[in-house]
Amino acid sequence: AVMPIHEEMREPDRFFQMMYTTYGLLSVVFVGFGVLVYASFAEATHSVISLNVLGDMGIIVKILLCLMLLCTFPLQLFPVSQIIDHMANWQGDDEASVRKSLLCRASLVLGVVLVAVG
Repeated sequence: AVMPIHEEMREPDRFFQMMYTTYGLLSVVFVGFGVLVYASFAEATHSVISLNVLGDMGIIVKILLCLMLLCTFPLQLFPVSQIIDHMANWQGDDEASVRKSLLCRASLVLGVVLVAVG
């Protein structure tokens, strides 16, 4: 999802500065959260965070995590499909270009799913 953000920025030359700042802040937040959780629960803390939630709430968290991964998976392939669309010159608004682009995206998702299953 980096390419659409870079293309839509008011000042694209500041993209990498903003990206590194954001990654740095997120790293501090994630590491801080991890340290606080580990300090609170010590050795009872599992490295996979969804295993720390027990009972019915744990099942709900795992189901929601699977649903989130299922729904966001095609978004992870969006930059790849954008590159393919650009290389194949399918970026027009005409019906043929849209169909080719959608077929390409569906083929990408299906191909990755088949590799994962097989």
